[in-house]
Amino acid sequence: MPDTGLGILLTLVPAVALGFSLYQYRINSLSAERERMRERAIKAADEMATLRSDGDVALALKLLDYGDVAIEVIDRYSGGRTQVNVNRQQFAQALDYHGKREKALHTQSTEDKFGPFEIRIRDIVDALLVYLERVDALIAAGVIDRAEFGDLFSYWLKLMAEQPLPDDSKLDHFDDASRAALWNYVRKYEFVGVVRLFRRYGRAANMDATSEVAFKPRAAALLLKS
Repeated sequence: MPDTGLGILLTLVPAVALGFSLYQYRINSLSAERERMRERAIKAADEMATLRSDGDVALALKLLDYGDVAIEVIDRYSGGRTQVNVNRQQFAQALDYHGKREKALHTQSTEDKFGPFEIRIRDIVDALLVYLERVDALIAAGVIDRAEFGDLFSYWLKLMAEQPLPDDSKLDHFDDASRAALWNYVRKYEFVGVVRLFRRYGRAANMDATSEVAFKPRAAALLLKS
């Protein structure tokens, strides 16, 4: 007759080994996930640092925030450089959809529709929007953490929002007319990554919405809050 105790022991050893292996696998998985989270958080911080250090991107953020910023404009004929101040009205006008200018001016030439000053503003805004599309792609790929970037970019989410949340309403120095011009530009020129990025934080309308329907003034957010 076989030794019962030995049989039980022989039965238990593989089970214990399996249990330890599963435990070790879980510990290793948790450790790997924590490391991935740490790397995504670091990457989010790196992206914010790059965003603030990139020349035109940083200048675009200043234009949105301050509303009266000097930019350098190069004359396309003489090559001369001049410093020109941009106010809110000029900012909004520079972001006109080209089709609107074509109808008004009866020309298809970009340089006839928009002067050097306006083209420079559009180039600066393009730099920011392209960068934000990159951020959205990195979030989608799991390279950077959505929540971490949202915390770091919180001020700009509130300032730029296509559809402000109730708590965003106090940041009204980037006025509705300027925001509307910016988001019309985003929608008309199909910066879909920017729309998707702001939707991740509840601050943009549906992807297929028109700019006329999608945009919400800050007064609407205040009504929701009251």
